[in-house]
Amino acid sequence: MKNSERNARTLHLTATLDSQLLSNAVVKSATRSLEKATSTLDGADADERAKKEAVRAASARVRDAADKAFDECRRAGAALIVKDPSFDEKLAPGEGGRKPSALLARSYRLLEDGQVLGVALPDLVAARSELSDAAGARASARSARKAGRAARKAAETAWDAAYVAARAAVDGALAGDGLTGRKLLEAAQRYFPKQVRHKRGGPAAPAAGEKPAAETKPAA
Repeated sequence: MKNSERNARTLHLTATLDSQLLSNAVVKSATRSLEKATSTLDGADADERAKKEAVRAASARVRDAADKAFDECRRAGAALIVKDPSFDEKLAPGEGGRKPSALLARSYRLLEDGQVLGVALPDLVAARSELSDAAGARASARSARKAGRAARKAAETAWDAAYVAARAAVDGALAGDGLTGRKLLEAAQRYFPKQVRHKRGGPAAPAAGEKPAAETKPAA
């Protein structure tokens, strides 16, 4: 079930419960618990979306920093050759390509070569630092998103349990009014329909026993 439907079901239930059912303490408590679970779920959903965007931003930052570090590695290699024409940069295993780990390893080795040859490489130092910071920030953002996803799933589970409890409370109240069997089921469907419309501006759902309104066809 999508969270938009969970939200719509909560709104439908609170909109259709009459004063007689709400006067039942168990129904009132269960409804409040469902509303609280819905609010928690909305917050968890929004938090996960925000963390997902943070991962995207962090990943873009890593790509930019990796491109810069790659260019600075090439410039550093050229500078070392100028200093010592016999210098031959041989990439060690894991140093090729544009992956952050490869570029960090390559830049570290080039900086060591620069110290040996007495060549300062400040732009490479800055690019390596920027890439390292970006990679660390992305790792943190991914961990936060993972935690956000877990929190959202937990909120969904809590909402499902609260919805079941609300259904049980309403069923109990209706049974207390003498409804049983099919009559009880039909009465409960008014509050807990099989389908709930959650399009903006549309009705929440048809009441039990009612047919959905026929769609209006555009004039030819």
